[in-house]
Amino acid sequence: MEHDGNNDNAGNSDAESNSAVCSGGECSTDNTQLYVDRDLDDLLSEIFTDKCEAEIAELKDREGTAMRKVWVRDLEMQVIDMRFKEKEAEFSEKEREYLSKEVEVQTLACEIGDLRQQVKALRQEIIGLKDDLRVYEALYRMSRAERDQQPRGSPQVEADESGFMDNQARTAQASTEAGTLFITA
Repeated sequence: MEHDGNNDNAGNSDAESNSAVCSGGECSTDNTQLYVDRDLDDLLSEIFTDKCEAEIAELKDREGTAMRKVWVRDLEMQVIDMRFKEKEAEFSEKEREYLSKEVEVQTLACEIGDLRQQVKALRQEIIGLKDDLRVYEALYRMSRAERDQQPRGSPQVEADESGFMDNQARTAQASTEAGTLFITA
């Protein structure tokens, strides 16, 4: 009986020792498991951190690429806008030049019309002078015929000759002016 009691005590001492080691609900076996779990958590955390950093870097790279694309597109739009403004300014300048030339052409057309009217008036004047010249030529012939019958050096003959020469000079001058204006027009 004592032997059994000792065994019981021994069993009790084992239980006590076991309970002393397992005080607080943690045993040596559980402590080992805890360390393993902590190492595993650290490893997983490190792996997760590396993965996250890689993903963040990739996202940043993608974001940078997207930002570069936006920046390039913005530059393209600025260039297009600048070229459009240049072409618009060039068009406005050419349009102003065209309108100026059109006004100039209209002014020249009016001047040409005026010159043509002047030429017509001069032609009419020349026609009138030619008619006068014919009359004077007829009168001159008649006076010459009469002069030929009169003695040389009489005052009447000299007056007829000077009048005829004045008419010839006026007709020649009018013809020259009309010819010049006609060529210019």
